[in-house]
Order: sequence, then structure tokens, then C-alpha cells
Amino acid sequence: MLNSNNQIFKTLPEDYHLLKTINLKEDKLTLIGIAATAILIGWVMIEIMDSFVPLKTYFEPCQNTTEHILAYVFLLMGAFICIVLHKLTKGLSMKRYGASKVFFHFNGIGCREYIGKKPYTFIALAPLVIWGIIFLLLILIIKGQYFWLVYFIQVVNVAGSMGDIYAALVLRKCSDDTLVEDKGAIIHFYSKTEDVLLAQATKGGLG
Repeated sequence: MLNSNNQIFKTLPEDYHLLKTINLKEDKLTLIGIAATAILIGWVMIEIMDSFVPLKTYFEPCQNTTEHILAYVFLLMGAFICIVLHKLTKGLSMKRYGASKVFFHFNGIGCREYIGKKPYTFIALAPLVIWGIIFLLLILIIKGQYFWLVYFIQVVNVAGSMGDIYAALVLRKCSDDTLVEDKGAIIHFYSKTEDVLLAQATKGGLG
């Protein structure tokens, strides 16, 4: 039932109760808040870098409409690749900690196991940290037109991690014995330690 080394439960222990639920399918306010934060952070990152390396340097080499269109296509392709890498990294992290099967959904990645607080925190933040470091190194190395292509991918990586960061922040307030059931857009938090405030929050709307 339990992978003691990785803090992974195949089934929920009987003495655990539902503490809190993040349901982005129903909680539109939280979803909008996460999306707005992502957009704001992305905009700030672009504005800051634009003051050091003008964004126009990415488009200046383009000599006609076709090349301008291709420049935008490359940005979209970079964003798509970043999203794929993000999902694969989170899925591999779940497997690393003992998940038997990982499910890839449009709204996120999930598994059937109940994951401990520490390993789930790593799982949630792994894509941001791992790819953040890799893209940062590339940003320091790559010059010229392709600098902004790599930097834009980094912006997508950071902004696209807001949902995982939110889940990690919610988990941080939970007790150390908390187990997480991640179904992608829906995340359940279970604990055998009563937490009145979180329990009330669950009944108040997010549950």
C-alpha cells in the first residue's frame, strides 16, 4: 500500500480525511487569478529584458512578410515545445517517486497514487526549476536573433508554472503528513491532522 521510501500510497489510508480541493474546472475565480498572474509575470519579464536587449532585434533580420510570419511561427513552436517538456518532466517526476501510471490530460498531468508532501512539492516545481536553469544557461550563451526565441521559451516556462506554484503554496500550508491526489485540473489534499481553517475553506467553495 505504501512505498515508504518515496512516500507514495497506492490507496488512501483509512485515517485520512479530505482537507482541501483545488478544482480549476469549477473554481473559475482561482483559474482566472492564476492565468492573470501568468500573463502579468510574462509581460514583466518581456518588458524588463526589452530594456536590455530590444525585442525588435528578433524581427530586424526579417526581410519580407513571409520571414516575419515564420518568426512568429517559431515563437509558437517554442512555446509548444516548452509545454510538452513541462508535462513530460512532471510525468517523469511522478514516475521517479513511484507512480505506477501517469495520465496526460489537456488540463494537466495526474496519477492514481497519493503522494507525500515533500515529493509532491518536488514534482510540482521540477519543470520550473530544471528547465529554468537550462534555458537560463542557453540565454547566457546564445546571442543575436535567436536570443529572444530562447528567452520567450523561458517566459512560457515561468508563466506556465503558475498553476504548479499555486498548488505548492497551498501544500506548504498543510501539515507534513498531507497526501496529494493529483488528477490534473483537480487536486485533492488529504491529511490525518485536523486543520480547521483549511477544512472550512474546502466547504466554502474550493471543494
